[in-house]
Amino acid sequence: MGLSTVLPWVFLKEDGHLEFQDRFKEKNLCARKISDLFDVLANRQQEPAEGVAYFMYRGVYHENDVSVFERTGIRHDLTVIRPGTVNGEFLKTYGHYHPESRPGGPTYPEVYEVLYGRGYFLMQKASDSMDRLEDVYLVEGKVGSKVVIPPGYGHVTVNPGTDWLLIANLVYSGFQAVYEPYRVHHGAA
Repeated sequence: MGLSTVLPWVFLKEDGHLEFQDRFKEKNLCARKISDLFDVLANRQQEPAEGVAYFMYRGVYHENDVSVFERTGIRHDLTVIRPGTVNGEFLKTYGHYHPESRPGGPTYPEVYEVLYGRGYFLMQKASDSMDRLEDVYLVEGKVGSKVVIPPGYGHVTVNPGTDWLLIANLVYSGFQAVYEPYRVHHGAA
């Protein structure tokens, strides 16, 4: 694959890392290992291999736009998911729900765009007690697709392809992901 241009301001490297151009910056880079996905795999008979499942670049902005994002409370992130499988499942994100925007209020929505590759967005709405699912649906995203995660839905992004999957998202900058329901139920629907 080599160093491939995804957008005029970002390059996707062979190892899944991103290289930013033209005064773009990220505030935080995190990596989730394949072994970190053990709790959300359907098949947990075998410990997963080592290596990185995906990279999360949090707070990616052009330096001229930082004040706009800070003023609106919106965060722009990029996630790069490795191709391949672990214990028979395509590599994916861990999965999370969004907390309420205020006590008793709706949860935060999130908007995604596929920038490179192909992905599945598995969304699910749980009962208030999180013991059963009320709704589940899958959206396939190709380059240019926009996907909205509605309030109240948890979600997982899956890379079914043979190349890296690069997605961008916009979300409220103060939200903290709620991972516990995915851990307790060993993954998504």
